[in-house]
Parts: sequence; structure tokens; C-alpha cells
Amino acid sequence: MLVMVDPFTTENGATHVLTGSHHAPAPPPEAVFQAESERLLGPAGSIVLFDSNLWHAAGSNVTDTTRTALTLSFSRAFIKQQMDYPRFLGPDYGAKVSPRVRQLLGFNAMVPTSYDEFYQPASRRLYQANQG
Repeated sequence: MLVMVDPFTTENGATHVLTGSHHAPAPPPEAVFQAESERLLGPAGSIVLFDSNLWHAAGSNVTDTTRTALTLSFSRAFIKQQMDYPRFLGPDYGAKVSPRVRQLLGFNAMVPTSYDEFYQPASRRLYQANQG
């Protein structure tokens, strides 16, 4: 899900998408992506839903202002996002938020980075039951 907080224009780098590319067996060549992709243009507040496997990329912002958007993805707990929010935000942040926010941010479904993290008693495991 892409939420356009600011207007998305060609000048401020509106996102490129290549229709149907989420079904392709391999990434498209850069020249094909540039030639055949479409721009997601819209006023602030617009929302676009698409499969995140669809090839997409930010355009070049040639203005002197930023273009702000929110990107949200929803997936099963074992499918990880590009950003590891629990490690980025840290355990102190995780300790301050509600159990529901901890779950939504992935604090209850973290991927172990070592055998020590993997072999923990059930109460201290990084992946808690019933996460998806």
C-alpha cells in the first residue's frame, strides 16, 4: 500500500510501476523498465494498492522539496520486510509499546541471528506462537 502524503507528480519523482511484472520469472532489464513503466500520479491523500513483487521504483525528484509517502506491507509473520523494525527501533522501544504494537512491528516474530538467539527457552524465543 502506498499512501501519497504529498502530491505525486512527474517533477517530484512519482513512483514508476511496470504493470504485470510481478508475474515475470526474472527482473526486467533496466532499459525495459524505463521504457515501459508507468507513473503513479495523484493528489495528496491518494492510496495505491499493489503486490509488492510488482517492479517499482522512485522517480527523480527535480524540485527543491521532498515528496513524502507512507509504504505499508502486510504479510505472514515469516515473510520479512526489507527493514528489521525491532532491531532498528531497539529493545527499549519495544518495552515501552503495547503488546499489539509489538506484534504489528514484528517484535514477536524476529529472525534469530545466531545459535544463541535460536536456542532459547520458549519464554525467551524471538518467535512467539500465533503470529500468523
